[in-house]
Amino acid sequence: MENAHTPSSEPALEAPTPTAETPKPEIPCLPVPASGFASDPFSAMIAKVRAQLPPDAFLDPDTLTIARRTGRGEEISISQPFHVRHEAICDGRPSQLVVEVFRGRGRSHVVSVPSDDLGKSAPRGVALLRAAGLRIYVNDSRFAELLRVMRYPTVESPAVEPGWVSRDPPVYALANGGLVATSADHVSGRADALMPLDEAALASWREQVAVRFTPHPIPLFMLCTAFAGPLMQLVEAQSVLFNLAATTSEGKSFLTGVVQRVWPGEGLVSWTGTRAALDDACIAANDGCIFFDEIRALRLSAITDTAFVVTNGVRRNARPAPGRVNEQKHWRGVGLSSSEHAVYHQAVVAARKTQGAKPLSDLVLPVPEGLFVRLIDIGGRDQKIWRHGPDVDVAAEMGALDRASQETAGVAGPAFVRACAQMLLAGRQPRTRAMFAKSCKDLKAYLGVAHLNDLTPEGRVVRHFALVQSAGILASHAQILPQSPAQITAAVRAAADSWARIRGVGRHAIADDPVARLRAWIHAQLGKGLREVDAARRPVGRQVVWNAAGWFNDEFYYLRRETLMNFVPAGATLSDLRAMLIACGALVVPEGQASKQHKMAGLGGPTLRAYALLREVIDRTPDDEEEDGYEGEDRDDAKDADLDTDAMMLWLVAGHRT
Repeated sequence: MENAHTPSSEPALEAPTPTAETPKPEIPCLPVPASGFASDPFSAMIAKVRAQLPPDAFLDPDTLTIARRTGRGEEISISQPFHVRHEAICDGRPSQLVVEVFRGRGRSHVVSVPSDDLGKSAPRGVALLRAAGLRIYVNDSRFAELLRVMRYPTVESPAVEPGWVSRDPPVYALANGGLVATSADHVSGRADALMPLDEAALASWREQVAVRFTPHPIPLFMLCTAFAGPLMQLVEAQSVLFNLAATTSEGKSFLTGVVQRVWPGEGLVSWTGTRAALDDACIAANDGCIFFDEIRALRLSAITDTAFVVTNGVRRNARPAPGRVNEQKHWRGVGLSSSEHAVYHQAVVAARKTQGAKPLSDLVLPVPEGLFVRLIDIGGRDQKIWRHGPDVDVAAEMGALDRASQETAGVAGPAFVRACAQMLLAGRQPRTRAMFAKSCKDLKAYLGVAHLNDLTPEGRVVRHFALVQSAGILASHAQILPQSPAQITAAVRAAADSWARIRGVGRHAIADDPVARLRAWIHAQLGKGLREVDAARRPVGRQVVWNAAGWFNDEFYYLRRETLMNFVPAGATLSDLRAMLIACGALVVPEGQASKQHKMAGLGGPTLRAYALLREVIDRTPDDEEEDGYEGEDRDDAKDADLDTDAMMLWLVAGHRT
């Protein structure tokens, strides 16, 4: 039977108030111990809940459900039992509600909810409680009314910004107001906000959520990225925003939703939100991870502005409130987003529209080059994100992953922070930095950019990937991730390799000269993908050649349209490629043919059309041109030598006459 204290697999939607027409929602019964109310932990929980309820609310002893009586005498089920430890008061104003959610078997989960984030206009606080496992049977407004009239104490609490509060002793503040530390002695005066480590929930997350990422390199990289934020300050890394590019229906949004549940109460940030909302989200995710929704039809200028705000880490100056000092706030963190097209490819396409068929190295992109050091495209439209086998029921697997991630939401992130704090206490920070430096070196060698230093754009991007690799390995050593360091390294390398393929750097460097690329492919395909024909374009010998990728004879290479499409430069079109080939004299265009293709009618099959490339131009290599240049220089030298010889003879003759 399903544990009544586990969260529902359904999304947290507003439940309608039951009426005569609408039947009451089915309320699962909590597992009551065999000893009934005599069990000490259980009876203590019952007593704490009942002591806080207002006069018109009660705890149903049969279903252990909090219910409330209306003015008409009706009883409305509100939620499962919960206990408000206290309300924190900061600068004379309510700031946080510290709520204890009971999960059964004597376990509970503490959630810190913003006091001003409840109700219909701002329901995020209620959503945090739903994500923590509290089943709520009414809409957010009705539940918030119960919270406001419950009787709980208030305590004065100093204001703490999210992120690392201190590193000696190590104390970390979560976005929901909770604190993570290795000992209550390190948070004097705030021990009530200390987040306990739920070992059982962490083991469940590791066995039911994290282990499902093992066969999928890109999702595993995204999962490791969620842990990279707390490590940034410890290894002196810079902020970065990773963008997962993939075709529609590849599960990008689903992956983001699962990964964001690593941290408690993290919501998606909109690319179209205001600057103030973006600043607030970045401050809340300081030394953590910020999650964005999918990029949809945005201008490149808007993407650029948002990316620089996230990675620069400085809040813009605003007019302070009366009596307050205008303090500039800073942050650092890792961002995750997704889109259907890589942002770099969008910039190249925009540049092609105005600059035409230029080589890629000569294009002036409409965005600053520094954008692609801060915003890193990974994946690609030619790659599958989830790599399920043919015998896997994908729908059932994804459903199980979604339910398990909801049940264990907000557990893994604080556990990783605790591991970082233990690392600081043990004095292992130099060892972690050495691991980070080694990851940078190994990734450079793998990508083929070992000759570049860390100040180049490629070197700075490699540091971002090394940060994720170091975080994943540290999480593996701390028994948070079930994957081995070798599996995490392979996932990071797969993501870094996809970035290098999108950007065309390192071992994926693409020559700007399309003729050079065509030459390399054609010479490797002679007699294979390219079949020989005679001067009349008829097959040589008894062979079927009409279904080949192209043909060749002593004068021309003939390539199909779909074959030539493979050599279109990034962001360009086939028309751009044809213009390049015509400009260098490689493409021979038949007269009167709008398609610029030649008819291939004698191949023993249907009449086809193909582009004719002059072999004399295609086969000419740069070495041949250098040799031609040297021969010209030699001829000039010989001519100069002949002139000198003639002058000497004239001088000798003139001297002899003298």
